[in-house]
Amino acid sequence: MKVINTTSITIESDSLYLGKLDYYSIQHASFKIKNTGKDPLVIQSVNTSCGCTAAKYDKKPITQGETTIVVLEYKPNSLGYFRKTADVVCNVPKGYIRLKISGEVVEK
Repeated sequence: MKVINTTSITIESDSLYLGKLDYYSIQHASFKIKNTGKDPLVIQSVNTSCGCTAAKYDKKPITQGETTIVVLEYKPNSLGYFRKTADVVCNVPKGYIRLKISGEVVEK
């Protein structure tokens, strides 16, 4: 098994409030992550808290100084307030980065 060195990152925000959403809409939340360490950032997977949330991310290593975007796509499946998380499994000291989205689904 290949050992991957840990790296450091900066993230503009790990939590986004999406506001009031129409029940029939699909929302996208973008998280900008910059590799500030000397080793490449390697995202192994993104695990979402439910089936209503999917993740899109770059599978190639992110070199020092480069930025990547992780996009969470949320498809409402019920009305009311929501809070969803996604764990970005990568080579940071903690082993993952937790991203959060929240908002309120209404019937328009």
